[in-house]
Amino acid sequence: MTRPVALPEDTAVDQAVADAHAAATEGTATLSVLAVATALGLSNTTFRRHFPEHVRRIQALASPDTSPRPSRPATHTADTCRQDDLRRDNADLRANLALAAANIARLTLDNHRLRAELDAVTRVRSLDPSRRH
Repeated sequence: MTRPVALPEDTAVDQAVADAHAAATEGTATLSVLAVATALGLSNTTFRRHFPEHVRRIQALASPDTSPRPSRPATHTADTCRQDDLRRDNADLRANLALAAANIARLTLDNHRLRAELDAVTRVRSLDPSRRH
């Protein structure tokens, strides 16, 4: 069971939102629900549960404008191609690993069968009672 948390007054929450918005406007911090909750000494979940109207207000203030973004630099395309290559290589390695595991399992069964045949032909008896046939 969790212990009760002292919730701040609405005026304190309003002031914290205003301070966080001012800091975001100046460029010294980012405006987020987590930043406001931390400034008030609350967890993110507690803040969201008890102050949903402030959460909506913060999200509205923090939402990016709808102005068109500049196009991404050409290096982004190179990074994307490199990531695609890495993903493809990763998939190949996973397939090879699965094939190797299947081969090891098959070889283990073959080894067990061949040892049993060898023991039967040479009339070797196991001293371990759990291994008797």
